[in-house]
Amino acid sequence: MYQCSQQPADLRDVLLRVQKPSGEDRRALSRIIATQVRSLHVHFQLPHPGLRTESFVFFGNAEKPDLTKPYVLDWARPPSTDIYRHPEYQAGKSLWFYQAWSLMMVLSEIAEWRPLDRAFQDEEELLKRKMERKQLVTNPDWKGALTAEIFKYGFGFLEKDHHTLERYSRWDVKRFYDTLCEILAPSSAQ
Repeated sequence: MYQCSQQPADLRDVLLRVQKPSGEDRRALSRIIATQVRSLHVHFQLPHPGLRTESFVFFGNAEKPDLTKPYVLDWARPPSTDIYRHPEYQAGKSLWFYQAWSLMMVLSEIAEWRPLDRAFQDEEELLKRKMERKQLVTNPDWKGALTAEIFKYGFGFLEKDHHTLERYSRWDVKRFYDTLCEILAPSSAQ
């Protein structure tokens, strides 16, 4: 454990307090975060058990954080029971696509620049809200065709059946993350 000389601001706080940046800046932040998650999973084989907006922090000026320098923390938190958890989550399993689902939900918050509402009455309502969010972000009318392409790729890839996704090799998973990061690259923006 380290004691920080500065109080970090997590991404959830940033989404609530900082004025919405340009689409280009939000896309760059999304790419940085996707690349970090890719590196953790593919290169270091470290799945993050409870990925969510609070998992990413910024040091320095909390009122004007450097969006090019998020840090991934929050490793001790167990998998959540909320909107970030994969709809078919099974306790006790650490599967790569659970983390990928969580990442897609975080990216949707960055695109909208608003945290997801985490209040729900029961598991049925929560599942319904997850599916509604997935449908919303893949619709070109939400934030445009380019944003919809990102989410169609990510969520579309994760629609494969559980057993197929479990059998994916490390290289298949790497290809998923590589493609996601390519789609998020500024050079593909038009």
